[in-house]
Amino acid sequence: MHNIKESKVRTDGNPASALAIASQPQIDNVMKIEQGFQQQQPPSLHPFLDDPVLPVLVKRLFPPSSHARVVEELTRFGNDINGYISDLGKFVGPPTLIQYDHFGQRIDQLKTSEGWRQLKQVAAKEGMVPIAYDRANYGSLARVLMFIKTCLWTGDSHTV
Repeated sequence: MHNIKESKVRTDGNPASALAIASQPQIDNVMKIEQGFQQQQPPSLHPFLDDPVLPVLVKRLFPPSSHARVVEELTRFGNDINGYISDLGKFVGPPTLIQYDHFGQRIDQLKTSEGWRQLKQVAAKEGMVPIAYDRANYGSLARVLMFIKTCLWTGDSHTV
């Protein structure tokens, strides 16, 4: 792959330096990163509509009175995941616990990134926790809807 050439080396006459310099190979054909294997980005599929199981499961479990509303909500949420929610991932760093300040005093401060805080707001806006208790709108299937939304969001939630 590489053409390594031994070169004639001029030295100051010291045999040790001549040996050290002569033993370093010269590489002519160095491959650049752009010339190597470039993996294609996977297609951005809709997390709900393109899933082979979830739409069928929703149709089977939810009654006709709430089915259309649930599909609309999950479709909108899937569009948001493919849109601005996945873009927030660029700004997410893991939360860290700062236990002591510069003077050795215990402060126990949780430091989060801006992306993490915005994803937390998304979770609140989407009602990721309270939807499980919304029996008025979804009846006994409220937790099923919460688990479906959690399943859709898992890849982009960054443990929020």
